[in-house]
Amino acid sequence: MRGENSFNIISQYRESVQKEVQRTKNNKQISNLKPASQFTTLISGETKCRKINAGAACPHHIVMDYDEDREPQMLAMARCSCVRCRDHINEATKCKPVMNYIPVIRRSCERPRGGVRQGVKEYRYFKDLQAVPVGCTCVHPQSL
Repeated sequence: MRGENSFNIISQYRESVQKEVQRTKNNKQISNLKPASQFTTLISGETKCRKINAGAACPHHIVMDYDEDREPQMLAMARCSCVRCRDHINEATKCKPVMNYIPVIRRSCERPRGGVRQGVKEYRYFKDLQAVPVGCTCVHPQSL
């Protein structure tokens, strides 16, 4: 896999995100909310849609998506903060994510062949395309 320019090239940012990942994993394991091997955490932006005219028509916030069974394990993803576009009179316009697809490597746990050995996990690795939302845009309803 070729190196993609991303937040991963900034070492201080990556270190702070790794600390956040570890803190979140520890909290999830304690509270048993969901598996600590997958989660998202807010990085920047506002998650609530503000009813002001300044700024983007479809504002978004950035979350860090962590998946232990994917390489890279951490991906920054945009999430739309509003359901409807803020600067359009037509209330039928909706905010939808703009997607990019990047190559990732995934692993899946396989049962060992020839019997189960206690405590030994075998993994199968495969290439995949990961949909990554990079922003949000207004989508108008199709005219009939």
